Amino acid sequence: MTTQYNKPTLAFVQTTMSGFDAVLDVEEVRDMSLYAPLVKGITDKLSKYANVQDYGIVGDELQAVEAREKIRISGADIMLVWPINYTLDTVMLALASSQSAPLVILNTAPRTTIASDCDFGQTMENNAVACIPTMTNVLIKSGLDYELVSGGIDDENLYCKLGNLIKASAVCKFLRTARIGVLGRSYPGISAISADESLIPGKFGTTLVPMKINAIAAAFGEVSKEATQVETQLVKSRCTPDGISEDEICASAQLSVAIQKIVEKDSLSAIAGLCQLLVADDRIGTVPCHANTILTEQGIPVTCECDIHTALAALMLQNIANDVTFLEFYTQDYENGYAMLSHCGQGNLLDAAKGSKVSAKAHPCYPGVRGCGVSYEYLMKPGDVTYACLTYVDGKWIMVAGLGESIEQTLRPTATVQMYFRFKDADFFEAYDKFCRLGGFHHFAVSYGDHLPVLEKACRYMGVEFRKV
Repeated sequence: MTTQYNKPTLAFVQTTMSGFDAVLDVEEVRDMSLYAPLVKGITDKLSKYANVQDYGIVGDELQAVEAREKIRISGADIMLVWPINYTLDTVMLALASSQSAPLVILNTAPRTTIASDCDFGQTMENNAVACIPTMTNVLIKSGLDYELVSGGIDDENLYCKLGNLIKASAVCKFLRTARIGVLGRSYPGISAISADESLIPGKFGTTLVPMKINAIAAAFGEVSKEATQVETQLVKSRCTPDGISEDEICASAQLSVAIQKIVEKDSLSAIAGLCQLLVADDRIGTVPCHANTILTEQGIPVTCECDIHTALAALMLQNIANDVTFLEFYTQDYENGYAMLSHCGQGNLLDAAKGSKVSAKAHPCYPGVRGCGVSYEYLMKPGDVTYACLTYVDGKWIMVAGLGESIEQTLRPTATVQMYFRFKDADFFEAYDKFCRLGGFHHFAVSYGDHLPVLEKACRYMGVEFRKV
């Protein structure tokens, strides 16, 4: 069930002038056949990031309009335009107009250096650098956004840059098809995480699917003893029960099977749930921390307190990194400048530190009619992390994000998952203050690695203001 990279469709267009000169009838000096193997080389390298559709060479406005309409109808997720040599800016304008897909201009040429014997013909075959500023000028005048990526045609860094932009468009594509299960409403009194559900489908295209407590209770009651036993053995095989009863483990296992069936039936990509509703309902009467942990490991992020905003942020990082955990600031070490991040007993077992003891303990907060249920306790592995907090303030969507470090520490007996966290290359108090001033709140999604470049571009493509801590 793990979420894999959601390949977008890339529309690739090459541009030129139909004739060598737009005014005079001058004999063509460029060899257009030179570019065919180069185009294939580019599309081959980009195919690992995207499904590439090549729309060929366009040389005038009429051809550009024809290509534009084909691309628009195809529903491409991103458009890459390569001026293979000098191109009139009206051609670029015709291509870009009426397109909703992000536009990327590729600045490269067949030759990566100016040879000592470079003649006029070779110059004209490698002079796209002359026309790109006029293209960007008219795009700016017309209020059309673009990305410019430059580099040698064989430079792997060029394709890494393009790959990041393509990955960002994949995030947008992923959210347009994502489905978030919503159980209840945001936690009473924490208005910072309250979501206006009417804004989300229109902004991101994401579908919010109501999860009804009666349906969960019915699914819980229908789980067979055999299925519960299999899930119970899964818990015991991956962790050490510590101070928790067999009945409590079984109840958590039974609820996990039930929720996984609902996730599969409703094709859910994530869940934002108020878990206290499950604890308070005597037909269920236990916490969903085990279910949440298993789903998160499978690529279905789960947030507590019905935090839809962080579910969206988690989906974005899940698509980029194929790894995410829902966390919050839990407690702080003022003397040594770090904090413990956690969120009750749920986590992502893929991110447990090597050699860390993984325990299944009774949940420290919420007893139901079937006891407290499984709460995981383990250290998260050390390494650089990206954290992302999505919020809606002042009438606009904002992403507050940055880099941090998960540091090596000693496991404490908290009955919770534990990441010991520092802000990357920053004083903790100063960075924490900046995080607050930029609009961050206590919940965020965390993934291992530096994913800020892709995350920032994805936010740009979706019209979300990106604020880096």
